[in-house]
Amino acid sequence: MHVLDFLQLDRVYFCGLSMGGMIGMFLGANAANRFRKIVLCNTAAKIGTPETWNARIDAVQKGGMRAVAAGIVERWLTPAYRASHPAETAAVLRMLEEASPKVTLRAAPQSAIWTSGRICKMSKSPHSSLPEPTTPRYFRPMANSWQNTFPAPATSK
Repeated sequence: MHVLDFLQLDRVYFCGLSMGGMIGMFLGANAANRFRKIVLCNTAAKIGTPETWNARIDAVQKGGMRAVAAGIVERWLTPAYRASHPAETAAVLRMLEEASPKVTLRAAPQSAIWTSGRICKMSKSPHSSLPEPTTPRYFRPMANSWQNTFPAPATSK
């Protein structure tokens, strides 16, 4: 919100991908009046478990991003894609391996908050203990609670 205030932007469009979608859910639940639309892509109200995140945090602390990069590539890219696009796969792997562990670890506490279900509790949704993965069926009540939050798009004449 500080960025929007600094840029003197009252209402903006937001698109959140993966963990960015979790941020979008938080923004929708806590500052909906600042957004014209919030688009959530490839995300869920809960991603992973505290144990999974803690294991990743430990691995990055001990071995840097190289310790987790290959596993990320395996989750992000299908085996068929990796086999048919080796150069692109190598580029993604290299990008991840070269990423700053400090930046990654700075985001980790937020992941722990979100995976604990706090985002759902803040939006008064009953989904804080959902099994993985969170499907649209579970997310629909939260989405319905935002139904009147965002104005309908203007129609052109």
